[in-house]
Amino acid sequence: MKIVVLLSLIFFITSCSVVTENPSVADGINYSSVKNVQPLTFEELDEEVNRLNPVIGMYPPRFSNEKHREQVFVNWIELVDEAQRFHQQQQEEKTFYMLTELYRMGHNMQVSGSGENALQYLTDCLEMYPSSVACNFSATYFYLTAGRYYLRDAEKSLDTLRAHYLPALNHEVESGFVFLYLFQQDSQKAKQQIEYFIDAFPESHQADEFAQIKKALAESP
Repeated sequence: MKIVVLLSLIFFITSCSVVTENPSVADGINYSSVKNVQPLTFEELDEEVNRLNPVIGMYPPRFSNEKHREQVFVNWIELVDEAQRFHQQQQEEKTFYMLTELYRMGHNMQVSGSGENALQYLTDCLEMYPSSVACNFSATYFYLTAGRYYLRDAEKSLDTLRAHYLPALNHEVESGFVFLYLFQQDSQKAKQQIEYFIDAFPESHQADEFAQIKKALAESP
């Protein structure tokens, strides 16, 4: 159980589930004020989503204050509307991915229904494009935060991504395996993967963090 304690300190996501009963951050937001002056191009939409990622691309979101939270939420609503518009027109891999990412971010903000929507778009994307690099990346981030019942799905996407990049190694993929084994509470695999990661990416900021985790695992009974 000490692995769970470690995870709660570095990646506060072990208690997340796809369906949340927590109050939505939408409470108190005036939806009628949410609108774009003019439609975005898909490239502009992608850029805007990437700008949101450092704030709401992980759990818990990194809001600086309540005003920032509301501003980000309004922006998120606008981008969801734009992504839905593109999806209705095209229904391509990139639009499935975009909606998956946006609803994954909504799930991180505890917006009601976002987890279910993210899961549906993600499932559809992987059924139509099983080798999609974008959707498999989104899958690893979502499944690892969705709860222990989705760890096999996370592992499948990580395996797909690792095979895609061979013989090279991808930083995000290999760090994803570290978290996977930690969530699976497999200390031995976690320590081996941490060693593998540090050997491959010794200059990474995560190398020191993982080294500390490995030390804690070694000291655990």
